[in-house]
Amino acid sequence: MPNKPRMAAADARAASKSMLSDIDPDVVIRGVSLALGVHARMSAEARLDLPPGAPAPLPVFDEASAGLPIMRDRDATFFSAQGAVADEEDAADARPLADRLERFVRRTYERICTEPEVPIIALVLIERLVRVVGVGLVRRQTVRPLVATAFVLACKVWFDDLTHIVDFCEIVAGGDRTWLKRLARCELELLSRTGFDVTVRPRAFATYYFALLASLREEQEAAGADGEGVGS
Repeated sequence: MPNKPRMAAADARAASKSMLSDIDPDVVIRGVSLALGVHARMSAEARLDLPPGAPAPLPVFDEASAGLPIMRDRDATFFSAQGAVADEEDAADARPLADRLERFVRRTYERICTEPEVPIIALVLIERLVRVVGVGLVRRQTVRPLVATAFVLACKVWFDDLTHIVDFCEIVAGGDRTWLKRLARCELELLSRTGFDVTVRPRAFATYYFALLASLREEQEAAGADGEGVGS
């Protein structure tokens, strides 16, 4: 790996300490989940306009095609579901998917004992891949593998350290050999499609963080408005 990402990681750490010294991991985890929920909603809306059976981009990230979930938890069936019904549900409202995804993001964050900057970097990397592949990449079936893959790379960038997929897979996917091989392919896919660009500049980092704060405020305001409507 070239030295450029390492320099960028050092720059990002310095910017985080000077400008964003009190990053709230709860804000980051919820904000990232909401952002990816919106991506999944847009993908579902686009798929509803396609003919039945139309191929989806980058099936290597798809939990349904893998034959088993990346994490065997209470949400495994939800994230493996596919078809028009799943697309209709996700197109109607991004929040149910975001709520379930938040559990996965939080569990991954806590299991790898990382720092709140890592989910932000992971979101940046996922959105770079979306810009290359297009709408349709972030789906109910792909969002958790996308998050896991981006977390691996984000850890490498942020900690300027070699993060082994085998260790990450042991923590997140219980060491399942199917997902060990698949995550390695996912990592290569993300890197090659984005030109191995894992650099996250301080300005971009700050922009993403403040956007997450704004999305969380919007969600809270909407919840407050709904509450007032119910009580009136």
